[in-house]
Amino acid sequence: MQHIVIIGNGIYGVTLARHVRKRSDKKITVISSESDYFFSRTALMYVYMGHMKFEHTQPYENNFGKKIG
Repeated sequence: MQHIVIIGNGIYGVTLARHVRKRSDKKITVISSESDYFFSRTALMYVYMGHMKFEHTQPYENNFGKKIG
């Protein structure tokens, strides 16, 4: 079985992992110093200003990494 290793779990790394998972059953490992909990940092200013709720900064569910891995 082939093994895909992705460096970084930012938007590009997560998007790549999603596309690989849609097209294959290859093993995927995402390497990052970030936590498993993914949220949009750029949206935080809208949370602080009261224009958005924090849960809206999460583009994927919390167990997303386990689903693609």
